[in-house]
Amino acid sequence: HAALDGYKPKILCRVLVSPTMKLSCLAYMLMTLYEMEGSHLFNFYSHDNDEYYALKNGDFAVELDDKDIKNATSTPLKKVLLYKGQKIIFTYDFGYSWEIIIALEEIITDSDIPVKKLPCVLKGKGYGINEDCGGIPGLERIAQAFTKKEGKEYEQFCEWLGTNELDLMCIFLL
Repeated sequence: HAALDGYKPKILCRVLVSPTMKLSCLAYMLMTLYEMEGSHLFNFYSHDNDEYYALKNGDFAVELDDKDIKNATSTPLKKVLLYKGQKIIFTYDFGYSWEIIIALEEIITDSDIPVKKLPCVLKGKGYGINEDCGGIPGLERIAQAFTKKEGKEYEQFCEWLGTNELDLMCIFLL
């Protein structure tokens, strides 16, 4: 279960993944599901073991100061998410700090879905984010403007996003 933190109504998705999936792959999957462009830094944080996971090259690790950073490219989910109910935080774009709370809902040992078909989105709710809109407050402004469907801010958002219809509450089932 993955949900954007701090925004209401909730933007979330439920995904079935392999326990061997690397955290870096999970990051790119989340970026796709949440309409992120992938042009910003990101990391994962586990409260349980007080550890950060990030890409270990370039400037990705620099943002985390001197903390001991684990390599997200070589760390499988099964080494971080160990028990039902456990949570980790995926942070994207350290300027706006989009945070997605990932919770392990269930460990399935027998599934009808072949491993090669994973990851598999089970259900979701919400549109995603709009990159560089100003974080949660910016997303709230966009939602309000598109709800009103009038005014200078609405016109600016329509031009920026290239649409005059934006439903931030779509629901998808796969």
